[in-house]
Amino acid sequence: MSSKLVMTRPSLEFISSFKSSCMQIKSDMQFRSAIKTGFGSRKVCSHSFPMENSIYATSNKGLFRIDSDGIYRLSSIPMYGCAITREHVFMVAQIHKRSMLVRGDLASRELTSMSNPSILYESRANSTNERIHQINIGAGFLWVANTGRNSILKVDLVSGQVLSEIWPFTDEFGEPFICDQNHINSVNAYGDFIVFTAYKAGGRSLVGLIDCDMNVTGFHYKNKGVHDIYIEEGDFYICDTFGDADEESGGSVITRRGCLAGDVFDGAPGYVTRGLVKSGDQIIVGHSHKGVRSKRFKGNGSLLLIRNEKLQSEIKMPFAQTYQLFRSDGLSFDPVPDLSSSAVLGMFRERLDSPVYSASALVRDTL
Repeated sequence: MSSKLVMTRPSLEFISSFKSSCMQIKSDMQFRSAIKTGFGSRKVCSHSFPMENSIYATSNKGLFRIDSDGIYRLSSIPMYGCAITREHVFMVAQIHKRSMLVRGDLASRELTSMSNPSILYESRANSTNERIHQINIGAGFLWVANTGRNSILKVDLVSGQVLSEIWPFTDEFGEPFICDQNHINSVNAYGDFIVFTAYKAGGRSLVGLIDCDMNVTGFHYKNKGVHDIYIEEGDFYICDTFGDADEESGGSVITRRGCLAGDVFDGAPGYVTRGLVKSGDQIIVGHSHKGVRSKRFKGNGSLLLIRNEKLQSEIKMPFAQTYQLFRSDGLSFDPVPDLSSSAVLGMFRERLDSPVYSASALVRDTL
């Protein structure tokens, strides 16, 4: 006489829940261990780079500081977005399929140590595409490109609380696309409005603005894959990361006037532009290793120092993918006081033509 063990649905659900809990505990332990051992300052190479100030770069191999005399690795934790205040560092880390917004206490803005790490927010990321992308400080808050949920997060800098989740894209019934539908990858805020970039929308990229009444105005850019968006008085900067995706050409940095230092980005094989920072009269552009997706992490990226529309210097980086650049004050560009949304919309219309998308953003307060 034989007997068979029959797995009932409650039993299966218990096993699945137990496995999930074990994976979460394991990833929490790995995260805590990485945070504990992952911060320091180790010089990885020397160079002569004519920089006015130190800058920081996030990458597939961690967080780096670039000084005029060398490159220092500060953290081995692969991270996409990072921002700092006087008291805190905010960073995006991923363990397994958990994409996490983490905050820690800083002893100094040199980012050589971090204490009391806490997870402010996390979402499931089935692939690197769905992880949280760039984060920026603007208008007194932290803004997060919550890519996997096609949304933007507004975070209180002091408490670390996520105040609201904003969906610029909704369906005809006003419901959000809670998936990586448009690949929102960069966001910033100025005064009472928000600007963002989406990798794809109707076969092209989309540059968007959300005004104080949560009205969304979106403009097409001809190529897919834009990243970064920073506004200055009378100008803006956006990375056309891949250009027209031709093997013999690459990306560039688009501005109100046209393309930044156009001659630099015209030649073959081209650059993959992602990450921007301005210090004085220098603009530093991040370049990521160019290649098919399976080989993107096997080469070296670089930083290009642009001054007066000319390439002043280029330096190879000890990592393949450059994600975000920022200064020691936590910003990538200087804040612009009294900037109006109508002025920025005017610049977008001038450079990008008429809007192709308008809607009301869906906002859900999380408190």
